[in-house]
Amino acid sequence: MVENDMLPAIVEWLRAKNLKILTEIRLGYYCDVVGVEFHERTARTIPEIKTSHAIELKLADHKKAFQQALYYTLYGGFVWIAMPDATVMKMRQQTLERLQMVGIGLLAVDVDLGRVAVISHSIDHGPMRRHAHKKRWNYLVRKRREVAQRVEVGCDGGRDWVYSDDRKKAE
Repeated sequence: MVENDMLPAIVEWLRAKNLKILTEIRLGYYCDVVGVEFHERTARTIPEIKTSHAIELKLADHKKAFQQALYYTLYGGFVWIAMPDATVMKMRQQTLERLQMVGIGLLAVDVDLGRVAVISHSIDHGPMRRHAHKKRWNYLVRKRREVAQRVEVGCDGGRDWVYSDDRKKAE
């Protein structure tokens, strides 16, 4: 099993919350999955972010996952660690309490069934900081400039978006 095996279940979980999904966003570390909901667009060219969910995928190393997730709390929004359900079942109570103490949520992913179970809830770490909001939008603008047209096709090869050029090559 690799981390990307958990991605389809996580993407579906975020889509059920009506969030836009981005993968591999640089927030100090590379955050595996970010789900974002925007306010309605007004006169501004960049709409404000209403809520965000940063999710770090790890197979077993909960200490490194905690370190990375703790860093993501600086950017605001909800922060989660997603691990396979077998790994979560082996976690000590002390580890779970530590996550709850800092407001980081824990998700158990059943890869075979494609389900996500919330073990502990994340708290909202406040509105997204201005520099983080700008950083995420700059990332989106760069990607949009690279390829003018995109086709949303679900989760393919660890990416939520497949560029139209890649799709033509695959056919």
